[in-house]
Amino acid sequence: MLLQLWLDQRSALRFVLSSPRVLVPAMVRWVERFGGGLGSPVKPFFMLALSLSPSQMGMLSTVSVVFALIPAPFYGFVQDRFGTYFPIIVASTTCGLGCTLEGLATGFSSLVAARVFQGIGGDNLPSVINAHLSTCAPPSKRALVLSAFSFQCQLLRLGGQ
Repeated sequence: MLLQLWLDQRSALRFVLSSPRVLVPAMVRWVERFGGGLGSPVKPFFMLALSLSPSQMGMLSTVSVVFALIPAPFYGFVQDRFGTYFPIIVASTTCGLGCTLEGLATGFSSLVAARVFQGIGGDNLPSVINAHLSTCAPPSKRALVLSAFSFQCQLLRLGGQ
């Protein structure tokens, strides 16, 4: 059973590595997961250093979630009508912009601006890239590819932490 699990994971990884059409979006997600893992343990100390209160820290999470909800249907609409590349570019660019703004933040208001961009991009990036991978994978391997890709992303986040 474990051998079969290992063989399935390896097969799914080979599929992801098989062509630039699949590999490049996967690499975007892998880098985001590893980088998010690197920053995750540091963020609370960073916010404390900026003198944020616990309620302000909670508000930042709310801002991310709200701004993730707003564009999600538009990402799906664009992917269905025009393909998956443009939403991946928009989501990864706004995610990167949000992370850059967060790194340069000097207080609560600048962190709110960062979280707006992170919500628009970073919180939607997994679903946009997963949708792309599912359109590239053969129907018989879609579940395997998506579950293996999710496993890889979790390993990378853990490695970053």
